[in-house]
Amino acid sequence: MKKFLLAILISTLSTFARGQVWYHYFNQYADSGAYLTTVAAITGLPYVLYQDRNDNNRAKVKGFGSFFSMGWLLIDSPLTVAGAADLCFKIPPVGSPWYLHAAFQDSANGNRACHLQYNGISWDTLGASPFVSDSAASNLSLAIDNHGTPYLAYTDLGAGNVAVVKKFDGTSWVTLGAVAASPGEQTNTQLAVDTSGHVYIAYSDLTNGGSISVRTFTDTGWSYVGPPGFSLDTARFIALAISRTGTPIVAFADVSNGYKVVVASFDGTNWSLVGGTEASEGAASEISMVVDSIGMPYVAYRDDGSAAHPSAMSVRKFNGTSWSYAGSRTFTGAPALHPQITLDEVGFLYATYSLDIMPLNGRAYVDQLSYAIAPGFKNIETSGALAAWPNPAHENFELRLGTPVKEPIDIIVADATGRIVWLQHAQSNSDVLLNLKESPGIYCVRVISSSGTSTTRITIE
Repeated sequence: MKKFLLAILISTLSTFARGQVWYHYFNQYADSGAYLTTVAAITGLPYVLYQDRNDNNRAKVKGFGSFFSMGWLLIDSPLTVAGAADLCFKIPPVGSPWYLHAAFQDSANGNRACHLQYNGISWDTLGASPFVSDSAASNLSLAIDNHGTPYLAYTDLGAGNVAVVKKFDGTSWVTLGAVAASPGEQTNTQLAVDTSGHVYIAYSDLTNGGSISVRTFTDTGWSYVGPPGFSLDTARFIALAISRTGTPIVAFADVSNGYKVVVASFDGTNWSLVGGTEASEGAASEISMVVDSIGMPYVAYRDDGSAAHPSAMSVRKFNGTSWSYAGSRTFTGAPALHPQITLDEVGFLYATYSLDIMPLNGRAYVDQLSYAIAPGFKNIETSGALAAWPNPAHENFELRLGTPVKEPIDIIVADATGRIVWLQHAQSNSDVLLNLKESPGIYCVRVISSSGTSTTRITIE
């Protein structure tokens, strides 16, 4: 039903759209001292894991509070007592047990790889301790399979910088394979698990001049996916994702091509360039990638090749034919540290980053990609069994949509310029509080359900 509602949402908004734009999630920043950030989201609610430079670089997680409190709230206590790096953050696929999974390099414990999960009450370990690696580790990458089983890949700094992959077997963390996942020294380790449970890693293969190699694990051990070291030169800032049909897709900065982003997919025999050209217009770093439900990749990166806003964040999407920007290029408007993107299960795209410019240095944002409703909606008449009261009001409105049956709905509120100021999932035939801390004016409320679309206007005094 959620996916169906999203399809209605997109088709409806496209009628009024001026294009896709990025909005700060409810116009708030998550923290003022963040350095490393990474994001996960489920059912329209994002969570952010970050390193807090204002608190001894400890790892913390915040989630967006209820629609009544309207703010970013710390999830339990900090995850570490001292510095954390190489942050990874995942939420299991829908249908598996719900937990927040966090992995990180713990400086207070010899830079070992650690994992914690949040069970809805507190952060807890899997097994007897939080430690996954036996010695110092870097380049951590976390994945969760369809059964909710976590996997963690990392560079083992105590064993010649080989890649190691471990999974939690219900009792302890065990290594996949009798030997390391990479046959030699590597870096930029990335991990992904497909819907059938097949495990993949990608890395800069230092035994092949730093070019990219991809390997997969089967019952017989680790083997290459396509030829080893298949990029023409050194691959940096690697990202790895698997489509729902099981196609591995990699993204990386191609050193021989001015650090432009290259995205390649595997056809069963060879790796081929997605779209036949580079995904970025110029040099890029700190790449992140997701693949949507129909197999189309999105890549996010620090846009080092932008003349207008060097090192600001950009996101590009592939539409099946060519690459284009999701939202505007360099939408952060200032240098962005550690840009990351994620998709929730209904298809909403989120980006997280911290700004690297004074006086906003370290301010962490979670942005959501949405559609802008075109100006001129003031002539829209109320339709459907939709009521808002009191109207006008200063900021609090009660909203109800009456439908033949109780069903999921999406609520969108936009101002006169088309800027979306509220986006919420709810249930029909119940009261919903809109707490709109916005400037006085007329706003359009649109409610979308499987029964249809209803609109009305509200006035903030």
